[in-house]
Amino acid sequence: MAKQRPEHADEEALEAFFASARRAAPIPSGKVMARIAAAGEAQAHASASLPTSSEAAGPMQALIARAFATIGGWAGAAGLSAAAAAGVYIGLASPEILAGLLPVDTVSSDALLPSYEALLVDL
Repeated sequence: MAKQRPEHADEEALEAFFASARRAAPIPSGKVMARIAAAGEAQAHASASLPTSSEAAGPMQALIARAFATIGGWAGAAGLSAAAAAGVYIGLASPEILAGLLPVDTVSSDALLPSYEALLVDL
């Protein structure tokens, strides 16, 4: 008959392994830390002297880049373009074509919006 292992034997061994790893955390030597700090400082000085992309492009391209970022980048530009194209189409399409696309009879804006005279009532 084979030996039976306790249910949590694997978990206990794994926990012992992690506990030993927590106790013996490796600490880098002073030489390694000095080399890492020196490399970081060299990189910081090298990148500080480079112009940013908007400075290198010129004032007009920097203005366009800021405007493009203001509307949300490529996603905002795509949405704005789609809305502009739909507006041009709706503005140029004849009302008869649009009336054929709507499932119900069109209603004038007078029926949808109250007149401004209703707002001028004396209190």
